[in-house]
Amino acid sequence: MMHPVREHHPLALVTWCLILAGLLCQCAATGDPVQQAGNQQVQPDAAVATKLRSGDGAEMVYVPAGEFPMGSTESDVALAMESNAGWTDDWFAGEVPQHSVHLDAYWIDRHLVTNEQFARFIKAGGYEQRAVWTQQGWDWKTAQQRVQPQYWESPPWNEPNRPVIVGWFEAVAYCRWAGARLPSDAEWERAAGWDAEKQEKRVYPWGNEWDPGRANTRESGRQQTTPAGEYCPQGQSPVGACDMAGNVWEWCSSLHMPYPYDPADGREDLEATGTRVLRGGSWLNASVEARTTYRLPPFPGDFILFDPTDGFRCALSER
Repeated sequence: MMHPVREHHPLALVTWCLILAGLLCQCAATGDPVQQAGNQQVQPDAAVATKLRSGDGAEMVYVPAGEFPMGSTESDVALAMESNAGWTDDWFAGEVPQHSVHLDAYWIDRHLVTNEQFARFIKAGGYEQRAVWTQQGWDWKTAQQRVQPQYWESPPWNEPNRPVIVGWFEAVAYCRWAGARLPSDAEWERAAGWDAEKQEKRVYPWGNEWDPGRANTRESGRQQTTPAGEYCPQGQSPVGACDMAGNVWEWCSSLHMPYPYDPADGREDLEATGTRVLRGGSWLNASVEARTTYRLPPFPGDFILFDPTDGFRCALSER
């Protein structure tokens, strides 16, 4: 059975033709960001703790230390399969079993890294700064003669306020340049769906019911990326992070390895070979993949971009 998410075959051309046709017919999004989800007016959470990162001025939100239940239960997976005909348990194997994980306090970007932000990295000579690249990343960049992201000159993906589309090596390099790092698999999920105050785990960043007005996924019909933060605050997570469901898949630092999550088992070795975790779903994917527990299954090509769907945000340890 073919993976229902990433289409790496000739039929993908048909998909892209339909998408491009939609782009030609669709008016460019302008004006104020969406402020309503369904019929309910949503207000920003004044209690969200934020700070600006010194490296690049990005706004970050605080995630306190503590334990949270990472992953899904078997009943969670059964419910997701029941609601999505044609999906088998293979596609959900990466999110079980549910287990308890303790994390120290950290900060995570409120928004996805945008093209405007990434342009500063390029202007500062980021593609030539050996110190911010992993060895594999440097070798890849050199072999590819890469001096900018793959979709850097391709509209609409390259608009300044949209999330930058990059591979994992580039995401690592940017975060290092900005004085930060990629979030781990566990840190990403904790920031996306754990309400520490209520001690509740959310299916989606905003709650347990799907709402196309809170995230840019296939159901939303946008057919392309949207400006970072357009679905905020109505789609924000318990800690105030935006776009953690939909828009673009988000790179994590971790290798895609079975649960339970253990940062000491090699999965956080940035120089190790293997597929890295992608989280959150994208504009091209269904809402079932935008759940806070979903991990995109490993796929051939690892760091190669097949679709303009992969972006990132950075994280920073509290101490």
